[in-house]
Amino acid sequence: MLGTIFITHKGLAIDVTHVCSCVNISPRGIGIDCPEPLPIDVFLQVRSEEQAPPRMARVRYCQQRGAVYRVGLQFVTEPQ
Repeated sequence: MLGTIFITHKGLAIDVTHVCSCVNISPRGIGIDCPEPLPIDVFLQVRSEEQAPPRMARVRYCQQRGAVYRVGLQFVTEPQ
């Protein structure tokens, strides 16, 4: 899951999808650069343009870095 990453989370009225860039990845999570801030502890779906199966993840941190937000996501099996 490298390159362009698509994340989808529940919005107020509709699901919201952002196009992000993968910064790093490990078996437990992924670091991305996102154009919008994401709330901490939100569950979302992560998928790559490589058509790998989507994964569920939880936002662990979100820090502004210039024009983008560096977001740390922890992979989870199911939202709690």
